[in-house]
Amino acid sequence: MPPATREFELYYTTTLLNQIFERFHPETWSTVDEIPEKLKGLVKEVVPTAVVQIMTGDGELRDEELVRLYKSGYEKCKTMLLERYATKLHDLAPRIIYAKNLCPSMEYPPQFAKDVAQEVSLKLLQKLGSYKFDSKFETWVGSIIENEAKTLGARKQFGRAKAGPRTYISFEDLERELADPVIPIIKMREHREILRKVLQKHRAGSIKDANSTDAILFRYVEELETSEIAKRIGTTDSYVARLFSDDYPKLRQVLTDDFGLTGTEL
Repeated sequence: MPPATREFELYYTTTLLNQIFERFHPETWSTVDEIPEKLKGLVKEVVPTAVVQIMTGDGELRDEELVRLYKSGYEKCKTMLLERYATKLHDLAPRIIYAKNLCPSMEYPPQFAKDVAQEVSLKLLQKLGSYKFDSKFETWVGSIIENEAKTLGARKQFGRAKAGPRTYISFEDLERELADPVIPIIKMREHREILRKVLQKHRAGSIKDANSTDAILFRYVEELETSEIAKRIGTTDSYVARLFSDDYPKLRQVLTDDFGLTGTEL
């Protein structure tokens, strides 16, 4: 058996013996002398197939197998699985959230994905035993991510509703406002000026920075979906998503370095 299974030797010895003896029918064999050879043949058939079913290509136990071991009394396997997904969730959660457009429009997508991943980590800790092996474990986790994203998004939307609806203005009005600070479209003059300077500085960085500035204005001023933003800029949905995920940290850094703000004040 592979090295990853050796600390669970008793479990796998029992499991494999049960599989072998399910196919062990000496009453059908012609002589007693055949039994040792027949057993060797069964072992050669059963063990390789079983190993393929429980191991990944990297020589680790599959997620589903760690759950089986945990349910069989090996508490350590729960820790092993949660440690594995502590890293995996930070890739899986953003992919699902971006693919299904589950991030509320007023939220910072990378941070929202981190919040969802944290919630899912807690759910796995509490409800790992409820996994029924009806689908791949990762698929099951994906459904939890989707549900948690919807729940968290609704909760944040409700919080926004209690604070009052957000007011949106057109792109043209925003450009007029930035050009003429007398027009009282954005009420907080100091923050309006900071936002204008941050976006101007970011736009001047590169062609990509200019595109991301336009994408941000289209998303949060005109409230356009990713696909429509892609059409306006002349690119793909995935490139727009990358603009958001790559460039928000740059904008926050400018806010912090140049104005001493975190981004939540605007």
